Amino acid sequence: MKPESQAAPRCPLCGEAASQDIQPHPDFTSSKVWRCDRCDHWFGAPAPGPAEIAAYYQGHYGARRTWVSSRPYLAVMRRRARAQAKFIDPRHRHIRTAIDIGCGVGALVAELSRRQVAAVGYDSDAAAIAIGRSVFRTDVHQGHVETAAPGRTWDILCLSHVVEHFANPVPDLRALLNFVRPGGFVFVEVPHCSSGMFSRCVPTDSHLSFFT
Repeated sequence: MKPESQAAPRCPLCGEAASQDIQPHPDFTSSKVWRCDRCDHWFGAPAPGPAEIAAYYQGHYGARRTWVSSRPYLAVMRRRARAQAKFIDPRHRHIRTAIDIGCGVGALVAELSRRQVAAVGYDSDAAAIAIGRSVFRTDVHQGHVETAAPGRTWDILCLSHVVEHFANPVPDLRALLNFVRPGGFVFVEVPHCSSGMFSRCVPTDSHLSFFT
């Protein structure tokens, strides 16, 4: 029987006790990566606190992402933004305003704006925001929308490669729904995870949720 301090955490998606810890989390020293047998979800636990997360993003995350200004990366972001906008646009004709949280360099904000959508983006990475303004010349801001636009709502909330960074995805997503107008839409895209990424020591990129 495990000591109480080592009890398996519960999956943040389904609530089942995790079956096994896969490895220490390489980005957050207080956490391990766990796997849930019931819903096949991997997650970091215990979740790092706000101070540890802030220290990581301020001291390591942006410094590691030196490639965000490279031409190949920006070309990929343009292609991905076109595919995302194509997926969003034909299906929903009532989208006139959009907010992209975790917008990165702002490629999707720029593409939606080109399609006559009043789009705005927010991201914590100052370097990415600077690139978005200079390269894509779009409406992107560093910081959190909670403080910048309290009470405002949009037709669609975009979360592209963002939810995997949430320590508590269910309550965090519920809170973000406050930015969506009644009858509005949410667009979510997450990277695919498999057990092989851990055996191959693929970088986790500060992810706390690993979706299949």
